[in-house]
This record gives sequence, structure tokens and C-alpha cells, in this order.
Amino acid sequence: MQSESKKRKKKKDMPDNEETSEFNSNERSLKLEVPGAPRKPIQSIDGRMFWIYGEPKIGKTTFASKFPGAWFIDTEIGQDFVFIREPTYVSSWSDFLKLGAYIQSNQPREFTDGQPIRTIVIDTVDSLFRFCFTHVCNELGVEDPGELAHGKGWARLNNEFSRVMTIVRHWPYSLVIISHSKISTVKKSHKEVTKVSPNVGAAGLRWCNSAADFILYAHPEEYAERDDKGEITGEISEKRILLCHPRSWALAGGRMCDKLPAIIPLNYDEFVGHFPDTQS
Repeated sequence: MQSESKKRKKKKDMPDNEETSEFNSNERSLKLEVPGAPRKPIQSIDGRMFWIYGEPKIGKTTFASKFPGAWFIDTEIGQDFVFIREPTYVSSWSDFLKLGAYIQSNQPREFTDGQPIRTIVIDTVDSLFRFCFTHVCNELGVEDPGELAHGKGWARLNNEFSRVMTIVRHWPYSLVIISHSKISTVKKSHKEVTKVSPNVGAAGLRWCNSAADFILYAHPEEYAERDDKGEITGEISEKRILLCHPRSWALAGGRMCDKLPAIIPLNYDEFVGHFPDTQS
């Protein structure tokens, strides 16, 4: 049997934060019945989760703004030049927990003008993860989760971010999360390989990677201009594209990306056209 002092220590290690305790998932009852006929494969992106990443100013926010009924949760104040509804600005994990508790409790279906809410956009999830990092460190009284032995700090960070974001994922809306990209060099078979990935912490990356239905890398691609006869003119132009399938040098893909070509223009209408059952 544990001593009283050990019990107190365990309780101290896992503080009961008032804001956190308000933001809990709704329990769903187990459905005890035999399944029926096989269901039709999904041909709609309604209610799905999208992770879009790329370099700054490439057009990620503009792409996300085209999702129907988009409610932006802003962590970086970067939407001033995009035609969207006034975003909800959060500057800390506590802010996000309060907003999350409100949405979780009320499940709002309409904006104040009566138009339906159909998509939540978090711009960016990179900053949101940093808010979570700071929040957990403050709770533990450390500057870095690695200061705690046996990975306890990292486990707390992973559990807190995953717990909250899993609730968000189950809200009755589509979910779009936006990240900046980062380039890193890794050693593979005694060679250095350059890879591009979202610029979110490792614990955040693990959750986003496992939860997202689509991981899309937005980036520019250069191509040679051709004249009316198909001859190369010598001029080089640039187009913005979405990488939809995984590459050895880039994170991309997902559960539904087999419905998409490997590369498409960075254009929402082009993207949604591959999913004919999606509501307009």
C-alpha cells in the first residue's frame, strides 16, 4: 500500500487545473449490435481533418478560407489580408481551453448572421502547440519537460495536447490545422538527406500525423514556359501546388489522399472537385 506522502506526491505531480477540467469529452455509449451491410466508401470531405503546411505567404490561409463556414481560431495574427470573418484570437493554452470549453458545451451551429458554422480553422497549430508547451512547463515548475526524469515531462505534454486536440477533432465540424514548414537534414544510409515537414513540436507532430485525414504540403514549383507550338521559350515561371502523396523528402498523404492525384494546384475548387459528395 502506498504511503500517505507518496499519495500526496502523486497528486502534486498531476495538478487539477480548473480550466482543463471543464474541457472534457462527452462519453459515448457502446453500441451493442451486429453490423449490417457494408457501407459505401466516403466520397465527401465534410467533417474531415486537414493538415496544410508550407512556407510563409504561400497561400495556406487563403486555401483554408475557402472551406465552407470557416471559423478561424487565430494564434499568430496573420489573416488581415484574407477575406474571412473576424477570427477568434487566442494567445495562450488557457485561452484555447476556455474557447474549447465554450464550443464543447454549446456546439454552436450558426454565426451571428445566421450562416452555418461548418469548419474550424486553427492558424497555426505550431503556435498552439508552443502555448501547450509553456502551459505544461508552468504547471510542472520547469523550463523544459526534459528536466523531469524518466520522460515524465514529455509524457505530460504529449497527454495534454493529445487529450485536448482529440476532443476538438470530434466536434461536429471539419477541422483544418495550418503549419509552417521546416527543412531539416537527416542521415540515411551514410548520406545526408534533406526533408521538409511541418514546424510543430515532436509530440504535436505525432498527434497531427495520426489524426489527419489529409496532410497537404503547399509549395512553389518552377516550370519552363512554352509557346503555342510547344517549344520552350527560355522563360521560367512559378506555380503554387499541393503535394498530396508521400515523398521520401516530404510528409504528405493520408487516409483519403488516394482519391487525389499526387500533385494538384493550390486551389480549393480543384481540390474539392475530387470528392463529388461534398456539400457546397
